[in-house]
Amino acid sequence: MTSFVIIMLNLKRILGASQGVA
Repeated sequence: MTSFVIIMLNLKRILGASQGVA
C-alpha cells in the first residue's frame, strides 16, 4: 500500500514537471 502511494506521488510530480516544461 505504501509503495502505491509513493508511485502516485511520483507520477503526480512527473506530470507537474512535464506541464511546467511544456
